[in-house]
Amino acid sequence: MKVEYRGFEIDAHRERSLGGDLLLYYSVFRIEDGWEMESGFQDSAETTPAMIGYLKELVDDYYVNPQDYDD
Repeated sequence: MKVEYRGFEIDAHRERSLGGDLLLYYSVFRIEDGWEMESGFQDSAETTPAMIGYLKELVDDYYVNPQDYDD
């Protein structure tokens, strides 16, 4: 599931790893210049919409506290 939010592209989706595990992959990139704010994966029962919500909160925090992020 990909969404655009406040100038960022947020992606979260489930996919099988090379080891066969079903993992939740996620990423946040600034659309303007491709800066990667966050990315990774986890082996959890977290839903894709819940992860999108968490990542939106991360973007919101970026606008409130830009000094906490290296871009």
